[in-house]
Amino acid sequence: MNPFQETPSGFMTYMQEGKYSKKVIRYTWDSINVRVYGNQHLPMLRVEGIFDNPEEAAKLNCDLGNSTDCDFYNKEYPVTGDIMQLIIQSILQIDYNRGIVPASTEVPVSEDPETLKPKPF
Repeated sequence: MNPFQETPSGFMTYMQEGKYSKKVIRYTWDSINVRVYGNQHLPMLRVEGIFDNPEEAAKLNCDLGNSTDCDFYNKEYPVTGDIMQLIIQSILQIDYNRGIVPASTEVPVSEDPETLKPKPF
């Protein structure tokens, strides 16, 4: 129920001295470790994010024994449908040089009868 709050490591001793400091679970983070203060009974900490090197993050997870499925090269990367559509359009435009498909399916119709006549061959 209480959110985690990041605190710089040099301020941790001062931040824990407040009257209501027991109600806030604080953590410090350097490039290697996440240290959580204020909850001794925390069994596990899950970190989600977009990493610069996802292969190294997955390898670290496998090396620590936190994952049983360590074949991360062949796993699907979950994305939402709208992001998948942007990826597909980008591939079609850049790799296959195809034009943009209009978002509207409406076809403009002219009221002028001359434009409705078929053109002779």
